[in-house]
Amino acid sequence: MKGKDKVRVGIYLSYLVIISIIGAASYFVNNILDFALSVLALFLMFSPALIRKDFRADFPSLIDTLVLVYLFLGTYLGSFKSFFEKIWWWDILLHLLMGINIALISFSIIYRLKEIKTHVQLSSFMIAFFSFAISMAAGGIWEIVEYLLDTFFGFELQQPHPDTMIDLIFVFLGSLIVSAGGYLYAKYPRTNMIELMFSKEEIETLKEDHPELKKKKGRPEL
Repeated sequence: MKGKDKVRVGIYLSYLVIISIIGAASYFVNNILDFALSVLALFLMFSPALIRKDFRADFPSLIDTLVLVYLFLGTYLGSFKSFFEKIWWWDILLHLLMGINIALISFSIIYRLKEIKTHVQLSSFMIAFFSFAISMAAGGIWEIVEYLLDTFFGFELQQPHPDTMIDLIFVFLGSLIVSAGGYLYAKYPRTNMIELMFSKEEIETLKEDHPELKKKKGRPEL
């Protein structure tokens, strides 16, 4: 195991222990919200692994890192350390990162399906559009979940209704940024961009299927 992999694994294990302890403590003191957030954080931590298993794709550490950063900022600092109350723009930042993360994961899945399923024919625009639409849908679903938790369980996840629109706007911006970049990547793929999206094993497979990717210059087309 390489040095950077050891560091990454160490960070993951540390965060796993922290969230597990917080979740267990929240359960015993009957803090339903923090317990639910802990369970959600643990599920999201392992979501990239579940995606890899279902789609036979070894997604890169970039996605794992972004998910972990989002969870650390949202659950540990945001909820457990009360950054949402202390810093007015913290919730906005988290919704921007939500849009980026979901759009990036969606793009990776759709692009991977295009590569392994020969009958799936999608243009660069449609790949970017579906990534954007999935991210926006996830943002809308999350706002509905917040509303239901506030209504039926007395939480205070949402402030006045304009807060919901601001959240969705920043999910929109994050989704738009990734979708625009994804469109350019799908239409004009570069080796260095491919290295961001896929592992070394996946890159070798792509190079075997598309010899033009071995070129160091130019704009090879997939």
